[in-house]
Amino acid sequence: MVGLATLFDIESAMCEPAELPKVRMQPLAMIAAGAHGVLYFGWYYAVWSLEPEFGELALETAGLVMGEAGLGEAVIHGESLGDLEVTVNSGPELSEAFTPTYSHSEIQYPSIHAAAWDHAGTRFAVAVNYTDEQVEAVIQGFPELTPGVEVVGEDRVLVPGAGAISETFEPWGAQVYRAPIADAELERATR
Repeated sequence: MVGLATLFDIESAMCEPAELPKVRMQPLAMIAAGAHGVLYFGWYYAVWSLEPEFGELALETAGLVMGEAGLGEAVIHGESLGDLEVTVNSGPELSEAFTPTYSHSEIQYPSIHAAAWDHAGTRFAVAVNYTDEQVEAVIQGFPELTPGVEVVGEDRVLVPGAGAISETFEPWGAQVYRAPIADAELERATR
């Protein structure tokens, strides 16, 4: 499956550029939902040339996926662990309801969605905020014996408690996490 990220607001009559955080959130949300690839769709003149920060953020996000962090390798070659358990402590628990173009029914997503993969002795996770509000949440499913969970692309390491991390997501925020799996956990998983 390949996802299609748009760099403009298709609901706007003038196809205005999308909100900047969505340029990062959309492709990471698609990967968390199971996509093995992402295509960006945007008009060069309307988006890249008039809003150069959109292109820069798209390239930065592609670097998170395909760069040395290793997320792309984990998604394609690793073992999918599926969705991680998320508990919202503050902010909305669900996204705004919307009606997809192929449907006549409204749907809603959980405000925070997280998924994980194990690859080469490392647990990778992606978590996204599907709302335009700040959300504080606890994400369960990280290795219990890991010394820390790196927030890829940021200078932060979160210390998990019993395999859970606490995180604050900005509106339309998305994070990529990476944590080493301790040898004892790897051994237990292969029994």
